[in-house]
Amino acid sequence: MVKDNKTAPLELWYRRIATISVGAVLFLILVGGIVRSTGSGMGCPDWPKCFGLFVPPTQVDEIPQSFFESHPQFESKTFNAFQTWIEYVNRLVGATIGLLMFLTAVLSLSFVRKDKRVFLLSFVAMLLTGFEAWLGKLVVDKNLEGGMVTIHLLVAMVIVALLILANYLVGRRIYPEATEVKKVPKQLVWLGLAVIVMTVFQILIGTKVRESVDIVAQQVGMSQRSEWLQGSLSYSIHKIGWLVMAGLVAVWIRSVLNHFSSHPMMKRLSIGLIVAIAAEIVFGLVLANFDLPAAVQPLHMLFANLIFAAEFAIWIHLVGKSRDNG
Repeated sequence: MVKDNKTAPLELWYRRIATISVGAVLFLILVGGIVRSTGSGMGCPDWPKCFGLFVPPTQVDEIPQSFFESHPQFESKTFNAFQTWIEYVNRLVGATIGLLMFLTAVLSLSFVRKDKRVFLLSFVAMLLTGFEAWLGKLVVDKNLEGGMVTIHLLVAMVIVALLILANYLVGRRIYPEATEVKKVPKQLVWLGLAVIVMTVFQILIGTKVRESVDIVAQQVGMSQRSEWLQGSLSYSIHKIGWLVMAGLVAVWIRSVLNHFSSHPMMKRLSIGLIVAIAAEIVFGLVLANFDLPAAVQPLHMLFANLIFAAEFAIWIHLVGKSRDNG
């Protein structure tokens, strides 16, 4: 039951917008993966406009001459309308997230006196979203330099974590604990933290694999996809790492469900996490055995981040309950 107070509607709206924002950031990661897998990262070679236009062209003769004068390195024959619009959609999604983050920060003002943590988390998330937009400009300016792409993804993950934490804090204010939960041992919290750290490591190693694939693809060509992963140490570590992590998560979730057997939210998160890991392993097998199909690459990245989000949400509940139990 929601507490009967005048701020409850604002608190509920905060949770809704914050949840939508988390989903939007994850969707942006999916779109970013599509941009990367289709080679559309430089579909708009300038920023914030696209070929000097606010609405990108559909054919080369729509590009203003002033653009060619300011970008002499660009050749008209390299224009690809499909890649241009893929990158443009990516930017539109990013702009929408900026608006959502601003709205989240505005709604968090109602918590300044009640719980400053919610306001601070929301405000930092909004600032990081602006920083993320600036990073997007750098990614374009530096022609998709590998390290910049990795930092871009890492900041998005931090934003997701901040919003999940803020959402959890608000949820504790407006929803009383509906079920009794066994005392949560510290070891379970530490094991969850280890799982999260390993997941982040796996995601970063995955971006390293992608960078090495980009280099090999330029050297051997798109027709030699079967050779892209040969001899890649990063890929070998990444492949083994997912199997180890899956086993670690299975042990962790079994213990979590033992302590939260009658907690609906924890059960949903736990089941969702197991399903996401199973899907991620399947996507990895498809990528490894079917020459890295472009359609699967964005899904592989999306589900890796869904796994991170679910793990973090579960871990936050464990930390909170552990502190409640003293």
